[in-house]
Amino acid sequence: MQFVLEEIRGNEVIIIGGGLAGLSAAVYALDHGFRPIILEESRCLGGRARSFFASDIHSTIDNGQHVLSAAYQDTLQFMQKIGSSTKVYFQKRFAVHFVRDMGNHLLFRACPLPAPWHFFLPLLKKSSFTGAKIQDFIYFFRKNLTISANELKSMTVKEWLKVNRQNQNIIQFFWEPITLSILNTTIDKASAYLLHQAISQSFLQSHKNAALGIPQEGLSDIFANPAEKYIINRGGSIYRSNPVTKLIAQNNNVTAIISRAQQFDTPWIICTIPPYRLAKLIKNSQIAQFQETAETLAKFRCSPIITINIFLKKAPDFEVPIALVNSPIHWVFPHPSKEDRVKSYSLVISAADEWSQKSNREILSMVQSELLRLMGINSGGKNLVKYKIIKEKRATILQTPDSLKLRLPVKTIFSNFFLAGDWTDTGLPATMEGAVKSGRLAVQALLRQQSVHH
Repeated sequence: MQFVLEEIRGNEVIIIGGGLAGLSAAVYALDHGFRPIILEESRCLGGRARSFFASDIHSTIDNGQHVLSAAYQDTLQFMQKIGSSTKVYFQKRFAVHFVRDMGNHLLFRACPLPAPWHFFLPLLKKSSFTGAKIQDFIYFFRKNLTISANELKSMTVKEWLKVNRQNQNIIQFFWEPITLSILNTTIDKASAYLLHQAISQSFLQSHKNAALGIPQEGLSDIFANPAEKYIINRGGSIYRSNPVTKLIAQNNNVTAIISRAQQFDTPWIICTIPPYRLAKLIKNSQIAQFQETAETLAKFRCSPIITINIFLKKAPDFEVPIALVNSPIHWVFPHPSKEDRVKSYSLVISAADEWSQKSNREILSMVQSELLRLMGINSGGKNLVKYKIIKEKRATILQTPDSLKLRLPVKTIFSNFFLAGDWTDTGLPATMEGAVKSGRLAVQALLRQQSVHH
């Protein structure tokens, strides 16, 4: 194959992958005088946070439901830079409709009080539903003032809650839904450290930080499309359908990148692709000193998410978002669809290992049964206009105490090759915030390395 050798100047940085981490790295690289060149394997930017046109239902839908937190400072700054912050509606304070069964539900709202009372006072006031007890609440905060990060890193959420004397009612009502939504991992496997990091930034800070951000447009219009415009207008380049197939290394540097039909000789590289794809790239490159990294990457496991998009003629009476307690369905969110005469919703099943093996017909049957059982909503027959089920089998890494040890730092054994992605060691869960933050951290590490060279 004849390769086109791309002429690279000293201020270019090659970014492998055009997901949120790659787009974030490109935007921050521009801010520091670099010209980013994104090499994306697929035709679409945005990675797992993207929209697409589903021809079978004639609708544009997201690849999976994503919700933001007002505590996502890196994501908010990123959206402000690319001009899309107005496309997400942020609650003034956290509000979720919790449903346990017919006639047993609670519209939970945080109070405009200092943390942590803004969140835990409503829990205590509604204790008959939430199961919160004042003595458990006091014990929880006393215990967590003294617990160390190293202790948390070795514990699952279930073990942590046991140490904190949380009763089964509050676990089922609060901790299980929160853990699933943040970590996409069940409490018996999920990392206590990562959950603690997330709730410390949101629920244990100002009541404004606890608010949810609900997308009002498709994810591509919030992230990929405005980021692409920002990057191109400022001199960056984006190559779609152009996967990187091989790295060439010499001494302490990666000296070249080979993609489908091009070779880039470059001084700087930020790699943002998922662990399984990076492991494959390292294997294809046959770089001996990188094999230990490949072995680490191969140990990551993924956790699936299923999103069921339903379009109804008649809307339910419940306010959304809705958390379903003790149900296979965990969340119901409003769909950003602008279609007339229909009401559309996204239903989410996190840590969906069991349901990802089921057929779409079985999943739809379960959804219709649960909506009728819990909320009296008839989502079948003439009321169901159409539906689309999205199974994202590699939605996130499985976020366990063991996987914490696998998460790699931004710097690698090569002085000019940096890592980014929600699976890297950001100190945060594998969320949009983790992905966007990782892109910024990679650029900062590159700048530090550049100053050493100079």
